[in-house]
Amino acid sequence: MDKSYYRSEIDGLRAIAILPVILYHTHSFSFAESGFLGVDIFFVISGFLITNILLTEIQNTKKISLLNFYNRRVRRIIPALFFVTIISIYPAYKLLFPFTLKDFGQSLMGVSTLLPNLIFILQGGYFAEANSLKPLLHTWSLGVEEQFYFFFPLFLLIFWKFLNKNIIILIIILFSLSLILSNDLSNGEYIQENFLLPITRMWELFAGAIISYYNFFLKKKEFSFFTKNILSFLGLVLLLYSFILFNEATPHPSFLTLIPVLGTCLIILFSSKETIIGKILSFKYLVGIGLISYSLYLWHYPIFVFARHYNFLTNSDSGNYYTLSNLTYFFLILIVFIISYFSWKYVEQPFRKKKISNKNLITSVTVSFLIIFMSGFLINKNDGIKERFPKKVVNYLDYNYSYPPNEIIFPCAESLSEKIKRKIQYEKYIQKEIFEKCRILGNKKYKPKTVLLGDSFTHSLLLQINDYLLDQNMSMYYHLRACPRLIGFMDHGDCFRAFKSIINNPDIENVILFFRWSDKFKSVNYFDSKYFCGEVRCKDLNEAKLYEQLEKDIQNNFREKINLLLKNDIKITIIYPLPYIGYDVPKFLASRVLNDKEPVANIDYKDFTYRNSNVIKFFNSFEEGIIRVHPEKIFCNSFVKDKCVANNKEKVFFWNKTHLSIDGGNLLANEIIKKVKNF
Repeated sequence: MDKSYYRSEIDGLRAIAILPVILYHTHSFSFAESGFLGVDIFFVISGFLITNILLTEIQNTKKISLLNFYNRRVRRIIPALFFVTIISIYPAYKLLFPFTLKDFGQSLMGVSTLLPNLIFILQGGYFAEANSLKPLLHTWSLGVEEQFYFFFPLFLLIFWKFLNKNIIILIIILFSLSLILSNDLSNGEYIQENFLLPITRMWELFAGAIISYYNFFLKKKEFSFFTKNILSFLGLVLLLYSFILFNEATPHPSFLTLIPVLGTCLIILFSSKETIIGKILSFKYLVGIGLISYSLYLWHYPIFVFARHYNFLTNSDSGNYYTLSNLTYFFLILIVFIISYFSWKYVEQPFRKKKISNKNLITSVTVSFLIIFMSGFLINKNDGIKERFPKKVVNYLDYNYSYPPNEIIFPCAESLSEKIKRKIQYEKYIQKEIFEKCRILGNKKYKPKTVLLGDSFTHSLLLQINDYLLDQNMSMYYHLRACPRLIGFMDHGDCFRAFKSIINNPDIENVILFFRWSDKFKSVNYFDSKYFCGEVRCKDLNEAKLYEQLEKDIQNNFREKINLLLKNDIKITIIYPLPYIGYDVPKFLASRVLNDKEPVANIDYKDFTYRNSNVIKFFNSFEEGIIRVHPEKIFCNSFVKDKCVANNKEKVFFWNKTHLSIDGGNLLANEIIKKVKNF
């Protein structure tokens, strides 16, 4: 029986998937913050349809023609993908700064070899370029699907011979293992790998394969019209619920992702042209969007990204890429739909309907592959072709990468391979405590008596302090795990364990504290007729009230910790708040140079004092026993009156909108060294 007949409701479901994805990628509409779930819907649909095709062929011919299968997949995916990728090269060359273009070159090589998701994993990490600025980032999901398409027919071909219909047992086992792994990696240090790896996404495609298998071999009779309506409606409810439940903080993919996956499965299984949900999904405009959904997916992301880069380069006073208006996005989406329709009609359709011969298919794909891969190779080899920009621009942009190496920033880190090996061997993770050798700066031969506790704000201090300690034959422990933003600062997780270890260690004489204080203290401040929660404007008055109560609790808890340290004769150094610039400083300065404007980046001093007034007042309330270091005395009212500066001529003090560069960190580190002296 042929189960691969056309179902208009599946194209309608594709429309339901693509529209939230497009809105989500604007980063402009709060109601679409869970739009990334559209990709999960696509995965289930793909797993279902591909399995349908393969099982139909097995039933009809008792074999699988890999040549025919891969020919169909190439015709479906590659021409449009390669076409959009080639078109993207020119605007990328004109608009992207060198390091962003170098990333783009690597992604070109990833797309051409069908491994873009793996390339983006390698590009990732704490200091990676913002995802919303990478034109081909969305191709990661195509990489996952392409890798599944390569693996799955081979898997069926090999194991069907031995297991026949019992292959479903093996599929369910693989589905379960992939799901468990994805849930395990959904919290912690490997969230990005979990999101992009095929092994943690495969269960979603297998979910589609399982319901296809059910249709072929387990379904004994048709469900009643009433039952199909109820179950397909339940599927839609689950999808809608997941779009409400999920946001960017939700562990994903994880066990929670079963909600949208199950919803998609129920709709595929039980909707038809006769059911209410099937009729809704078969609405001609939804079907039309579904038909061009692949082109919509391919075009929308690079168009949005290039618009952001163009906006930034031509509006240097704004200092923010992301401030495209909703009206701008409306017109961009309109352009995306128009381009996608023509892309579907004149690129997708001719290849899919085999109006293009196999010979011409091979020729066009081969030529496109060479263009894309070689362009990516040359861009990457030439470091993003820096000579496109004046030397002054390149100097500023180099500050985007002015931070210590990972081995200093992330000491004692467990690698992904070590974690997977440990999980396989059922070994429990042994937490590296604060007094480990890997957490020592300076000369490790000497026993440390000082601990630096902080978050990412401390990164820029480490090289200068390390050099000083080596020169003075001294050493220091450092612990940079960002403390959780919860009631009771230092009452949870790594920071709490570190604090207890310090109290119980008689060798420790000094503790240095440096955090993003307004953020950690849930500080709420009022100025310019606005409430600010931490460093950003509160969403509403309710959030301001919540922050106000949290701030009191956190301050009381912090005071208890400080008093306990002082009681144990431990000297405390508090590094006061750092100015919050609020935009990417190196790129802002580069943009101003390109627009023939003075390369100056600063904020009003009163803005800094207002945003941090509660924290500063609280720290000042400690009467004695505290060594105080004031970053504002370095960066505010020193170079320019009534301003906190982010650069001084060619020197840039911040590598992004919040973190000090090595140059900025050296200035602050020297001030700390003067104050602390005896580490």
